[in-house]
This record gives sequence, C-alpha cells and structure tokens, in this order.
Amino acid sequence: MNEQRILIVDDEMTLRLSLKAGLEDQGYQVNAVANIQEAERVIKDFLPHIIFLDIRLPDGNGLDFLEQIKTTDPEIAVVIMTAYGDTKSTVRAIKSGAVDYINKPFELEEVQLLVNRTFNHINLQSEVELYRQEKKSQTVSFIGVSPATEAFVRELERVAAVKDTTVLIRGETGTGKELAARYIHQKSERKERPFMAINCGALPANLIESELFGHEKGAFTGANQMKKGLFEWADGGTLFLDEIGELAPEMQVKLLRFLEERKFKRVGGFRDIQVDVRVIAATHRNLEQMVEENTFRSDLFYRLNVVPITLPPLREREQDILLLAEHFLDEYCYQMGRQPLQLTETVKQRLLQYAWPGNIRELKNMMERIAILQRDAYVGIEDLPKELVQLEKDDRTSVETSPPDTMVRDDGTYEIRLSEDGVSLEKMVEDLEKKYIEAALQKTRWNISQASALLGISRYALQRRIDKYFPKA
Repeated sequence: MNEQRILIVDDEMTLRLSLKAGLEDQGYQVNAVANIQEAERVIKDFLPHIIFLDIRLPDGNGLDFLEQIKTTDPEIAVVIMTAYGDTKSTVRAIKSGAVDYINKPFELEEVQLLVNRTFNHINLQSEVELYRQEKKSQTVSFIGVSPATEAFVRELERVAAVKDTTVLIRGETGTGKELAARYIHQKSERKERPFMAINCGALPANLIESELFGHEKGAFTGANQMKKGLFEWADGGTLFLDEIGELAPEMQVKLLRFLEERKFKRVGGFRDIQVDVRVIAATHRNLEQMVEENTFRSDLFYRLNVVPITLPPLREREQDILLLAEHFLDEYCYQMGRQPLQLTETVKQRLLQYAWPGNIRELKNMMERIAILQRDAYVGIEDLPKELVQLEKDDRTSVETSPPDTMVRDDGTYEIRLSEDGVSLEKMVEDLEKKYIEAALQKTRWNISQASALLGISRYALQRRIDKYFPKA
C-alpha cells in the first residue's frame, strides 16, 4: 500500500488541525473536516483507508454516519472518538463495524499506535481476501532436463531479478504460461505480495474493466457497493493477464494508460489511484499480425513486449515427455489413494511419437484420465486415448498432407509439377484451410474455443470460416 490515507471528522478545530499535523509528520496523507456533509464529499474523492470519527457532530450523530459508511464503503476502517466515555455508545460503535475507539483527550503517541494497529488489521484483511481468491499458493517448479527447458528457466530467473519490467510470455496453448508467470513472481522481490491472474478472453469488456480496475457504488446496475479491482488487490505484487490478444480495443487503451502512468480510475470514479504492480501478459496469438490487421494496438504491443519470453512446445522437449508423464501419473495416483501405475515400454514410445498439440495440459489431462480409469497395474497401448492408439510411428501430426501436384524427392523435399492447364491457387488454399478446420473441429468435438487455439486463430475468425465452409453446421 503506497498511500496510507486518513480522514479526521471532528468539529473541534484545535484537535482536528493538531491531529492532522501530527499524522502528516508520520508520513500519512491526511484530510480533516468539521461535519458529516463535508465528510461525505471528501470520502468520494479522497478514498480514505481510516476515518477518525467523532460521535457528536453539528449536523448529525457519528454513530449513524458510521453505519452509513459501513453500508456504502465496508472496507474503510472507522475509529470512533468520544469525550464522554459512554459504554453504550462504544458497544454500538463496535457492533456497527468500528475497528476501534479512543477517548478524548488523548496523546499523539496513543493515536500513532492505534493507526499502526489499524493498518496492520487492514493488511491482514486484504491478505485473507487474496488467499481466498487465489486457488493455489504452491511453490512453482519446472520438471525437465531438456536444453529447451533449462534455457527458458534461466531466462525466467533473469527477468525475475528485475523488479518492475513488463514481460510478455508467448507460446502455444498448454505450454505453461501462467506457471511461468508465477515462477517469475516467486523468484522476484515481490514474492511476499499478491499474485493475481485473469483470463482476458473469458469475460466481456465491461466486466473485465470492473474486474481489473474495480468500480464505485452505483457505477452501473447491480453495483450496490464499492469494489476493488485486481490492480488494487495486487498492489506491491504481480498481475498476470492471460490471453492478452483477446482484450477489447477500448480496454487496450485503458491498459496502456496504466502501463505508462501506473494509475487508473475505478469504473464510475473520478480519482486517480496509484499502485505498484508488475504486469506479466501472455498469449498464444500472433500479436505482430494482429497489429498489422489493426486488431491490436501497436503502442500497447511495444509497451508489453519489453521482455518477450517464448515457451517451447512439448514436442521440442522430447527428453521431458516421459518425466512429465510419470510425474503426473504418480501425482494423480497419490491423490486418488491408489497404487502407482507403470507405463509399458510400448506406451512410452507412443508418447514420444505423439505431436502433443495441447502440450503439457493435454499430457496432464491424459494422465489424470488414465489414473481414474485404469484397472491393471500396467498401462498398455489399449489403455491410451484413440488418437494415440491409431498413431503410426512416422505420423508426427494429426493432419499433415503433401501438397497436390508434387513429387517427393529422396531428401524429403517437394518438387512442384504444374500441368499445362495450371491450377487454382485460391481453391487449393481454401481446400487446405477447410481440411485443417474440419480436423480441428473433429478433434475437439466442435469446441470452438479449443479448435481456434489449435489453429492459432481467434474464435471469431474460426466462426467466420465455419459459416463459410460449413453453412449448415
């Protein structure tokens, strides 16, 4: 928390100004007002973390105002000030949500201790909420001995050593981009602060804006109270933006502003909020092509692409395939309370021959399926999914065909032979595109999101092609 903001609400001018000066000397940002009406106005713009609130004010009862504050802004910590030592009022204040109370007159040292205790309470509440939101808080490590794995792990560690640099992680779907982002966070100076993640393709633009930047009460229908966004929750830590290529154009503008200024406004808000957050983005899309097609802002691309890291696909990490398969299989067997399963040599060879279009995610899901369904202690070929059962040794991809009108040379290259009548290049391209799309749709059982990921295009681009080639589908 960079800015620690305190609001004092008390009609005694001497106390109000002296308390303000004393807290400002301690490095806090302090505002002070004399009544509830002024306090309501200041709260909207100043966004205090703590309010010191007197019970008796010229335009109302402080306890009634406390209940109003906790209804509209429940995250604000309120400390009640009273000169009357009224036990009944104190009990009501605590029941209404006050974090503490202090009797007048008081010493500045007493207030400073109370402020420190209250900010510790706020930080603790934030951490509890973060751990509740974050599903996993495990230590991240990479399994593999291949040169490709060792190379990208070294690269991640070098990037982690630099606290603030924006990182763009690229790679095919299922290669472990979020794991790489968590690894950078874990190895950085920010490791004790939050790691927050969001998939930019999973929510529409209006919801993503609220999730990232938060919103004020009444900002839109259903916004019954103020909500912090992920940028605020991640203050001091790391925010991972997965599938950044799916971000809507209007959100690209707002993200660019944050990256350049390190400040933002909540939805429906007017005050700039500054936070210290490292942004790590990830995509499997070709952002350079998207820039050329004007679907992704060039200035945002260059701002994100400060340190690009590309994760290798699993087929380029052949030495890691069996290590990962046996690790996942042992892990799932342990979770399910069953004896470890053994992969036969034939199965191991088949795993090495497969192209793994879904990469590590596909391998992990396959091992989970085997751990659930396998009855015998040894896993044979017949226990594998059909795409591996039918796999021929030399078939490294699911759909790879030689171009038409070609002759394959002894060295494996192609010689193009055109007839006198020529060819329709456009039709050839369309036929090839249709075959790949059909194969991807069949492989994913017509799951548009998964098929578009296999083909490396957006869901919208794939849907347009489906409408073209399969109009009745």
